[in-house]
Amino acid sequence: MKKIIRLTESDLMRIIKRVISEQTEPQKGDVIKLQCINPLTNNGKIISPVEFAEYLGDSKPLPDKLILQRPSNIPSDEAFSSGGGNDTYTLNIELITDPKLKQILNITNDDTYMMTYNVGGRFYCTPKRPISPTWESFFTEKNIKS
Repeated sequence: MKKIIRLTESDLMRIIKRVISEQTEPQKGDVIKLQCINPLTNNGKIISPVEFAEYLGDSKPLPDKLILQRPSNIPSDEAFSSGGGNDTYTLNIELITDPKLKQILNITNDDTYMMTYNVGGRFYCTPKRPISPTWESFFTEKNIKS
């Protein structure tokens, strides 16, 4: 027996937005590699493949922090917590406004965000290519430099 369900236009729009959001945002287990640079010392680091864990703050329109974790099958490196921690890694999502920093980081737009972390200095991170379509959509939608 079939049932007829009535939806309002706002119900339908909410469902569509939720489906699109779920398709364009990383989910637990989506892996990425990061390439980070400290513009003051010009030191760079490649962060081992990490996987999405969660957001801190509302992901709409932009999360405050992105929590990544080490996949269990990959050895830990210095970017992860030491002393038997959970091997989680917190990236801040920051708007880059300083003109000198924008020039060093090759940023041409006024509203570009970057992922940053502070371990032995301030590092600015971009994904190391190739990246999955899910991560690509996330960076494009949130205007985070990739």
